[in-house]
Amino acid sequence: MVSIGGTVKNWAEDAAAPLTTARASVEPVFHAIAARAKAAGVHDNSQSVTLTEDADLHLVTEDGTILRKMRETNGYAMFMLPQNVHSVRLMSRTSRPSDVIGAFVDDRRQLGVLVGSVVLYDAGSTTSLSTHLKEETLSGWSALESQTARWTTGNAEIHITDRAAHSIAMLGVQILSNSQNISSEAKIAAALTA
Repeated sequence: MVSIGGTVKNWAEDAAAPLTTARASVEPVFHAIAARAKAAGVHDNSQSVTLTEDADLHLVTEDGTILRKMRETNGYAMFMLPQNVHSVRLMSRTSRPSDVIGAFVDDRRQLGVLVGSVVLYDAGSTTSLSTHLKEETLSGWSALESQTARWTTGNAEIHITDRAAHSIAMLGVQILSNSQNISSEAKIAAALTA
């Protein structure tokens, strides 16, 4: 609400145009303004970036040990878990859709990977670990939007329950999507020129 000349105005009732952040509405306007600026000879000082699909996906145990994925099978990243590991952090690169796609995207979340199922294969048994799909607030996870998948914020906690004593297990993490990421070299270059 804004008061101009003593009268309180609001966008819904007094604006000349609707307020929207929907990409379908904003992107054409963004490109039209960019085209007009180019035609007028305005220099584009935006930096092009190099994108990577490599999420640098790995686990970190409670004691700081880094576990790299052993393989990918049917959309699952498979990790071997040493004995007595009961909690890991799922680590990945992150990016904001507004930085990677364009300023016309109204999504400023730091996204890592979109995780579906998490499954523990331990001592001949299979256990589904679904805490990330149930708990509203969970360290390293974006807001809960669905009962079947959730984005990480690049450092997501996974509690591993019901482990067999002194066994080596496999953890399968279903990766449904990677966010595209600005490559590390491009980030370093941008930081040096800032």
